[in-house]
Amino acid sequence: MRWDNSPHWRNVRTFPYHKHEGDRVLPSARVRICDVIKVMEETLERQV
Repeated sequence: MRWDNSPHWRNVRTFPYHKHEGDRVLPSARVRICDVIKVMEETLERQV
């Protein structure tokens, strides 16, 4: 998973902000580092 703001996915409704999950490109709001850390924590908790 990664967040991106490169202006190459013009069809995403949150253009230029988007998120890559595997082969999928999904809409995403602009993220801050604390948002990324929260997702990482949640992901790790699910794996325990």
